[in-house]
Amino acid sequence: IPTLPPSALLRGESRKLGKGAYPYSARFYVLHDIQRAIEESAHNEYRIPDRNLVVARHSLDVINFLSQYSSCEKFTCDIEVAHSIPTCLSLAANSYHAMSIPLLDLPHAWNNRYAIPWSELLIILRTLDNFFQTPSLKLIGQNFKFDTKKLEMFGFRLPKEIYADTMIMMHALYPELPKS
Repeated sequence: IPTLPPSALLRGESRKLGKGAYPYSARFYVLHDIQRAIEESAHNEYRIPDRNLVVARHSLDVINFLSQYSSCEKFTCDIEVAHSIPTCLSLAANSYHAMSIPLLDLPHAWNNRYAIPWSELLIILRTLDNFFQTPSLKLIGQNFKFDTKKLEMFGFRLPKEIYADTMIMMHALYPELPKS
């Protein structure tokens, strides 16, 4: 597990950045990395978490994914933007399976290999809008205030209240760390 050199933290310097390069908050990064190293050393082999990220290619992919987790109330949601326009949305109901869903047809980005027809995109967008209106839905996001504005501009009707924002939660726990 890589980390910052503890001696540099004590001296407050870095060979690349010069004196005073590491702020006090860097101490938390090192503590986290050391804790991870202790956890990893409990096993003889390197254990990579078994995770599955699926990219939706058809509306049926989205429908099946949401059906598979229809009994789940909590979903994490994140978007990627290009020039402040949402290009894809990712959803996960657990930490092992997620789906990335294109919101725009960007054939130039994929050399036209994965272009989704407009008719399919329309079904995907309607399916997502219906999903966001599920009464029991509890959304979790990172800086979700930003995502909410972008998704509402895109036409989605999101829940009035967001269940959790991980950036705000992290900032409440460690106010000295950067929010990004």
